[in-house]
Amino acid sequence: MIENVFVNRLTLSHSGQSSSSAYIGGLVGQAINCTITNCSVKELKFNAPLVRLKMYVGGLVGENKNSLIEDCSVEGTMEAICSYTSNKDGCLYMGGFSGVNDSNLGIKNSYAKVDLTVTEASNTLS
Repeated sequence: MIENVFVNRLTLSHSGQSSSSAYIGGLVGQAINCTITNCSVKELKFNAPLVRLKMYVGGLVGENKNSLIEDCSVEGTMEAICSYTSNKDGCLYMGGFSGVNDSNLGIKNSYAKVDLTVTEASNTLS
């Protein structure tokens, strides 16, 4: 259980260069079979100047699997530039609250006020 965690003025960045998937969240990268209550991330800034891998990015959690999230909030900005190589290994899942929400338990009494910007890089990048 994660409860009563308050994060302020958080800046995250990722180069997009990695040999495996990346799970990035303002509070936690992956939430699996847990409960997160009464948590917030304020003044979040996330920047990924070049995404070339499978990346799960969320203001609170990168990926939510079978977890209950309740009474939580996120505020800030998130920006990413995507560049996919010819083998199509790259994929970006990005959300103001959760990059991916794969949970029947749900997200309750929570909100995200996040400015999201995702752009596609020139195909000349390799």
